[in-house]
Amino acid sequence: EKDTDKWAAYTTLHQVLVTYAKMLAPFSPFIAEYLYEKLTGNLDGEPQSVHLTDYPELDYTLMNRDLEEEMEIVRRIVNESRSLRSRKSLKVRQPLPMLYIKRPKASVKSRETALPFIELIKEELNVEDITRLENFKSLEDVTLKPNFKTLGPRLGKAIRDVDAYLRALEDHEELAERFSRGKPVEIEINGETFRFEQGDLLVERTPKDYIVMGETTALDTRLSDELIASGRARDLVHAVQNIRKELDLEYDARITISYRGDEEVRRIFNSFADYIKRETLAAEITAEASLPEDRGEEINLGNGLDCRISIAVR
Repeated sequence: EKDTDKWAAYTTLHQVLVTYAKMLAPFSPFIAEYLYEKLTGNLDGEPQSVHLTDYPELDYTLMNRDLEEEMEIVRRIVNESRSLRSRKSLKVRQPLPMLYIKRPKASVKSRETALPFIELIKEELNVEDITRLENFKSLEDVTLKPNFKTLGPRLGKAIRDVDAYLRALEDHEELAERFSRGKPVEIEINGETFRFEQGDLLVERTPKDYIVMGETTALDTRLSDELIASGRARDLVHAVQNIRKELDLEYDARITISYRGDEEVRRIFNSFADYIKRETLAAEITAEASLPEDRGEEINLGNGLDCRISIAVR
């Protein structure tokens, strides 16, 4: 499928290679000539030889510093988020519900940086949505513990009551917020009022169990049935693309897909039929009751879900 993005990529790559051939010409004249002829042989208006062209000069008008800085931030976001996926062994083909990006504090301009590239980041990281936060406190669980070093000598055996109270407390957020203001906090435990100064309670913050967190990004790893099915559809596309490569098919060759699988596999093929056809250039997808062992390839979709896929050129 030759969409606008692909044609832009092809055009850019062609320009880079032609320029590279011109730069190479004084040093490797025969290789440069070969590359140039292959790249420009059918283009009108181009000199017949690379040695008849001018040596390339730097064109400062093509440089966009703002764009370069913004793309550098995008690259950092993508690289860090991919490392978070690796930490949880989450392959990129598995969609995730949310990416959180911490807003930088450097300047007003940097706060808005990367906003025009939200869709690009979503595509690169395979996330459904992106949310920008001032900090990641809302993604963390807060736990308060007594500081035995300071409270032990002062409270004696009563520190056990404080420890038991804090262990039984389900939500520590409100108490932690009061304690973070820097003023003493009073708590009534078993009819007795305890006063806690700064340093008396230890505040621990850890990411919620479904959050994997980095310095500037965090991922929500909760997977719904729909997201799992979408990830498996991407696995099917990946498998078909690999079969196309093994058969050495032309990139624009139309195919038909036959598969054998249980009800869950059929549901995935039916729900994502348009996506699978578009990505694999398949004109037709057919469910078969059986496929011979010597026809197609066995695909493991995880959790014991298998299917057999075969393709044919139309």
